[in-house]
Amino acid sequence: MSLLALLPAALCLGLCLIPAWLLRRAKYARVQDYFIASERTPPAVIQNASVACSLWMATLGPFFGWGATGNFWPSLVAAVCFPLGLSVMSCVRAPLLAFFCDALIHDRSVTIHQFIAQRHGNDSRLRLVAAALTVVALAALAIGAAFALARSLAAGLDATVPTSVLALFMLILAGGYALIAGNTGVLRSTQLQLGMIYFGLIGAAALLLYELISDLTQLPPFGVFGIVFVAAFCSVLVGYRRSRYVDTSPIRKTFDAADPVAAAREPLSARLLVRFEKIFNVSISILAVFAVVVALMGLSAIGWSNVARDLVAAIGRGADISGLALVAVCLLLLFYPLVDATNWQRIAALEKDVDEIASPAEARSAGLLKLLRRYGVECALVFAFTAALGSLAVATLGPSSPMSGLDDVFLQLAAGQNLVEVIAGAFMLIGLLAIVLSAMSALLSASLCALRYDVVPLLIAGPPSTGSPVTAEARLRRRSVMLGGGIYLIVFLVAVAAEALQLRSTSTAPLLFAVAGTQLSYVPLVLGPIIGATGRGFGPVSQGWAMVIICAGFLGTVCAVALSLATADEWWLWAAIPANLGLSVLLYALVQRPSKRETAPRP
Repeated sequence: MSLLALLPAALCLGLCLIPAWLLRRAKYARVQDYFIASERTPPAVIQNASVACSLWMATLGPFFGWGATGNFWPSLVAAVCFPLGLSVMSCVRAPLLAFFCDALIHDRSVTIHQFIAQRHGNDSRLRLVAAALTVVALAALAIGAAFALARSLAAGLDATVPTSVLALFMLILAGGYALIAGNTGVLRSTQLQLGMIYFGLIGAAALLLYELISDLTQLPPFGVFGIVFVAAFCSVLVGYRRSRYVDTSPIRKTFDAADPVAAAREPLSARLLVRFEKIFNVSISILAVFAVVVALMGLSAIGWSNVARDLVAAIGRGADISGLALVAVCLLLLFYPLVDATNWQRIAALEKDVDEIASPAEARSAGLLKLLRRYGVECALVFAFTAALGSLAVATLGPSSPMSGLDDVFLQLAAGQNLVEVIAGAFMLIGLLAIVLSAMSALLSASLCALRYDVVPLLIAGPPSTGSPVTAEARLRRRSVMLGGGIYLIVFLVAVAAEALQLRSTSTAPLLFAVAGTQLSYVPLVLGPIIGATGRGFGPVSQGWAMVIICAGFLGTVCAVALSLATADEWWLWAAIPANLGLSVLLYALVQRPSKRETAPRP
């Protein structure tokens, strides 16, 4: 693959900068107007952005590799865990919505760190420590995802391009999404990137199907399963989405109230963007229908009785993966949605200006439940589709290993034995870049939100400003951006040094999942007080113990990474996820015991 192959991907991802560019130079009267949203974002935009920002778990995680080796039932089991995790979040949505409503009305922190601090001593130091550790973890996750994809790109390019250069390019582009127009720009850009993801992955699947069917030979059972699931997924997606993969609602920029003429004028570029999105939605449906038609032709040629036999064989095949890896992936997908800082930020955007719209609490609760259900089901389907795409790619191109399946397949597509494979590689490149950049921009936006609300005012805000509130807020926003840029730059330099010294684990998936699992230590601190408000046996802990629980999870991940690098064994990385969750729950339960004895009635 030459550098010219990057041009289609660069053009598609450059289009995703247009929504952020249209929202630039908006007037921000409150903190939340930049770090949460400058508009009350439509639910469809939040749903699309949520799906796009969660798909890194599938492509950079083990799903593609599991599907490439025919391990479908572990992929299906793990995929189901994600909507179950969101159902846990929906069960506690009432106290969460009350927290968001109060924080947004009073323009206070809407982060998970503030939620934990309020229920465990209301100490600002706990909020500061939790936010600082979260920002470091999010930075490591974003930079790690960039290096994971950059490594595959560097190996597939004919020209010698350093991995660090490609990763830096992705970091700058993600920073553009996050900084130009704040969180609103991220939401609008990432929901457009979801269309790019579907366009790239479905296009690659359709071309792989075409090449496989055009030279149909005896296929392994997992190859037939991949064809069936890809066809089923494309059919369900077209019917479920109704050719609305990208929301086409107008972008409402926050203008100066003193200029009503500008507020009523919609720029030409905004109208052109809406027209492009409508055409783009139809294009994705055309690719999906083409994939379904080609798949049905291939299945008919194979014979429906043979297809049924191969499906039973593929599902009944025993898994040849580590049981610890499956447990770790399931635990992360089950509990990570509850503590994901980007989810909290998007729910806050959904609840924006609730005091102005005067929506009843029951209606807002039902709206959030509907969004979480659609978000979870769609992500589960895409996770399983990623595994099916891996099996389809291997059936077409050749065998692959479980944890490096994506790298191997991408390298074969980059080699380009024929024109179909070259175009399929370009489609997959568009989808992969959109997945990584959407995750990076969301993580960066959540980091800036945590810094502005929970770190800068408590750490480096300095003396009160004597100027206007707008000037003071601009100063705090500038300091937050500078501090966030410094943290991400330090993590990037550490990643460059590790790459130069070849200090990396045997595969990328367990490393990224272990870093994401750092935040699982928040689970008992969030769920405990909520459960304790409706039952017995749980309750808040002191701010000191809450800080110990949070730091234990962070230090556990650091130790797991160090042991993995020292022994070149990824077992430590997979073990970090259940260890962090188990240790935090155990510490939380032990702290609860003394309070029980103290409150127990004397005989």
